[in-house]
Amino acid sequence: MLKRTKDQASELRRRIRKLAAKGVIKSEIARRCGVSFATVHNVLSTPLIDRRARAAERRALWAEMAREGMSFAEMARRSGVSKTAVRLALKSAAESRLSSDETALVSEGEV
Repeated sequence: MLKRTKDQASELRRRIRKLAAKGVIKSEIARRCGVSFATVHNVLSTPLIDRRARAAERRALWAEMAREGMSFAEMARRSGVSKTAVRLALKSAAESRLSSDETALVSEGEV
């Protein structure tokens, strides 16, 4: 079995979803795309996740938690991520979007 590049896999997923949206049945999609029925089923069963939107929501939540005085460690514990992930996300957000007061808090590590 040949391994697809990320671009090829993305294009295949788009093609499968497009055919399904047109009402083509899974077995026919599999035949047209040269993949197994299981592959088509898996693609169509996996919800589309807008990772950028989810990340933006998470940063907004963390910014709110920071305004409430919550520590990085507590934010990380509640979110199921590392303290470093929270710190870096807030630092990045602070540099590009947050007010100067919030930027100072994040930069100084007071949050």
